Amino acid sequence: MLLAVLVLILAGLLYFSSAFKKNSEGDARKFFLEDLSEKYPGADVREILNVSEVGTGGNGYLRLKARVTSGLYTPCPERLHVYYYYPQQNFIADVPEEITGRCVVCAETKTCVLAFPEEAIIASHKYEGAKKADEFIRAYPDAKPSFELLDEYGGVAGAWKITWDSPSSPYTITVYLSEYENRVIEVKTENK
Repeated sequence: MLLAVLVLILAGLLYFSSAFKKNSEGDARKFFLEDLSEKYPGADVREILNVSEVGTGGNGYLRLKARVTSGLYTPCPERLHVYYYYPQQNFIADVPEEITGRCVVCAETKTCVLAFPEEAIIASHKYEGAKKADEFIRAYPDAKPSFELLDEYGGVAGAWKITWDSPSSPYTITVYLSEYENRVIEVKTENK
């Protein structure tokens, strides 16, 4: 009988512990998104990428990572990764990590992975071999990119497809970029 009571007490503690953890994560997500909205009101994208638990028990806290993108449909989108710890001395933010900025991607690197659409958008008109796309953007300042990561294109595994379009242009420019090889695969012009 005593063993059954102890098992019930332990089960109850585990239940309330997991419920508290879920509630704590929900609170952290809510506060984080509210704070991001206040700090980056003009951003096109504000999303939590992941939440991880650091430490255990009374010393544990949550580490949240978010993406903040501004100018997503421009030639030079800016992407930040913002980190928060919750709760540790209230709600403390780390210094944001700049992923793209100043319209530069993969500067001074031999090996570059285009992991994010913002990087691919910039590479689509900055990489060697993308001169047609750069000329298109200059000729049509209202040009906007659309993007898609393909499993394969032209025998290359992992390829970004960036299509530039403008309402005033009679054609579009599509640039295919290798996700892993730091190069343009192909540039296509297509009449509307």
